[in-house]
Amino acid sequence: MTRRLLFWSHLCIGVVAGVAILIMSATGVFLAFERQIIAALASAGGAVLVWTGVSLALHRLRRARNSARGRQPSAASTGAASVVLVSALMAPHATAQSTQAPAGATSVQRSAFAPPTFSDDTFAYIFGTRYRNPFTASAAEPDGADITRRNIEFKHVDAWKYGHNLAVITIKSSNGVEPAAGGNAGAMGLYAILRAGLSINRIAGRPVIAIGPLKDVDLQAGVNLQTKNSAFAPNERTFYAGPNFQFRFGQAFVNVAVQVRQEWNRNGILGRVEDYDVGVNISPAWNIPFRIGGARLVFDGFADYNSAKGRDVTGHQTKAEFLARPQLKLDISRLAGQPSRVLELGVGLEYWHNMFGKNADTVPGASQLTPIVSLNIHLP
Repeated sequence: MTRRLLFWSHLCIGVVAGVAILIMSATGVFLAFERQIIAALASAGGAVLVWTGVSLALHRLRRARNSARGRQPSAASTGAASVVLVSALMAPHATAQSTQAPAGATSVQRSAFAPPTFSDDTFAYIFGTRYRNPFTASAAEPDGADITRRNIEFKHVDAWKYGHNLAVITIKSSNGVEPAAGGNAGAMGLYAILRAGLSINRIAGRPVIAIGPLKDVDLQAGVNLQTKNSAFAPNERTFYAGPNFQFRFGQAFVNVAVQVRQEWNRNGILGRVEDYDVGVNISPAWNIPFRIGGARLVFDGFADYNSAKGRDVTGHQTKAEFLARPQLKLDISRLAGQPSRVLELGVGLEYWHNMFGKNADTVPGASQLTPIVSLNIHLP
């Protein structure tokens, strides 16, 4: 018991210190080399053509949308409508999200209590070279082989009159270290996160819950779905339900979801369905925008704690798992001639211990720490 307490205390302190060091290091690099980074990206002819096309496409979409609404687009309205600072999870687990409208966005004031409504869609490309997967090892890396993975993620989040909705769909492409079943090509995976929540304050029509930074509580439910064409052939179906506590600190937010979860999965190697025990999920998510000089940055991310979920089909006891993906993002929207927070370049880490409940002390590949880079596009 003492050893476990020391381990988790050391881990938490290390993660907090690592995040602080990451923020200071990354902001220093961005500030010191901001001009060089922008010049290097702009000097790539292909990048100029691509982002010119993106800029033109976004402009045409705005013109069509505003024509349908019978008004002319303006820089303020198009910029505000296309920007929402919302973090979602994403990685393999669900996360809480903000119901805060973008800065400068307009809303219809129906009463003294009129929380904003909005909709935001984001595409992200995420790249990492040290992903892991349980039981994926090699002679050179017996404790777990490093997997290069490219993820394409689409995220939709909205806030409506009585609550919010979240949908995240991620396509994961691994290199040959994690092969597809029956071949040497890398495995392909599909992961989906679906959530819907009802806000206590929005339903009541007044701020029933407003205690210091705690501004609202959502009652949410949803599912996680996963499939992959590897030999293990997972077929995850996990149900989540519970309150999502929403804290606000100026323009920043920290949300904490406390949920019960029930997972069903499949072990393709044994050809058996896995029916796990009901467990607890705690999912904090954060989004902290700030400026250093003329640079616009945001520190966002999520973490997930899942309690042990009983025994797997092989009879082994599962372990509590912990996942965290903090990122620091630099606004590079002006490269595409777009308003702020439309295009962001991110760097971060993804840490996962006891992956999928497997014991990292005995299962190779069940613990992961990979640096990641991301390119994020907020659609109009």
